[in-house]
Amino acid sequence: MIYRNFNDGDRDHSLLGFGIMRMPTKKVGEDEVIDYELSQKMVDTAYENGINYFDTAYVYHGGKSEVFLGEALKKYPRESYFLATKLPLWQAETVEDCEKIFNEHLERLQTDYIDYYLFHAVDKNKVEKIKNLKLLDWVDQKKSEGKIRHVCFSFHGDTDCLQEMLGLYDFAFCQLQINYADWNKFNAKKFYDIATKANTPIVVMEPVRGGMLANPAPEVQEILHAKDPNLSNANWAFRFVANLPNVKLILSGMSTMEQLEDNLKTFATEDSASLSTSDQNTLDRAIDILDNLKSIPCTACQYCLPCPVGVQIPTCFEKYNTAKIFGHANYKAISEEGRADNCIQCQQCVSLCPQQIDIPERLVEVAEQFKDQ
Repeated sequence: MIYRNFNDGDRDHSLLGFGIMRMPTKKVGEDEVIDYELSQKMVDTAYENGINYFDTAYVYHGGKSEVFLGEALKKYPRESYFLATKLPLWQAETVEDCEKIFNEHLERLQTDYIDYYLFHAVDKNKVEKIKNLKLLDWVDQKKSEGKIRHVCFSFHGDTDCLQEMLGLYDFAFCQLQINYADWNKFNAKKFYDIATKANTPIVVMEPVRGGMLANPAPEVQEILHAKDPNLSNANWAFRFVANLPNVKLILSGMSTMEQLEDNLKTFATEDSASLSTSDQNTLDRAIDILDNLKSIPCTACQYCLPCPVGVQIPTCFEKYNTAKIFGHANYKAISEEGRADNCIQCQQCVSLCPQQIDIPERLVEVAEQFKDQ
């Protein structure tokens, strides 16, 4: 296992972190619950192979992720692993709310302290809440009590918001969504550069884009497999982020033993996680393919709404673009009445679109893309 350091005075951590958010589940009556037996085996395998960083959150698995992780790790010496969890700011309106949630973290995780405590899914509204509730003072108090060792945040805002957040505090790291599909098209490179310029270490989340880069667009799969048919698609995605100098830890929300075993091979040694010049050139080609795949230049401004027959135009375009870039998309998440094939070609939306998209014509393409779904 490869190890890194956040330069925060703490010991080294595994470059691969285990995200406890997509654990295998099973049906118990009408409920879908964590499969404790299989999930415990996965945690044990991870620990035995050198993974010492486990990431969870108050809300994962309907609030049961922390409970599971506390049970799974209690047989190991507390000082032998790092625990990271997150404060759901959308569930806290007062400092007292934060205090209650924090005490639940400790109880669920069966621990006296959190190694890395994150403000969860920070965006502009949550930055304002952090400032208004003086939560940076609150976490500093927890640090002085020995209940938090390091303060961090995960991020889902824009570039201006990231710069503002980084200027508020000396965070141990920021957790960003970075992968080769998002690198140019969805600002991942800009986020990476902002954090790096601020001298803030980066923890990567969604390196495989929620599993999408395990099965990317066919054109991408073709060049990856031509370069090395023995490597998984996920291996390429992990190595892309592992070779960014300011990336200090990469999270994977592994849900099967096969995913865990494949990732352990990728992160076994510096050599297995490295990229040759030829490998980097292959990924550059993959990025170029994704950047130039035919997509619809919709910015989701919603000026075209409401549609007189209820078509969810921006959402239809978002699903189409996702399918083009990643090979598939959950089109069925759109209600039947909101789907593209309901368009009556009334043209009402065309003059409203600031991107000058021929919306009815493009909705025909969307309907064709998903006709078998």
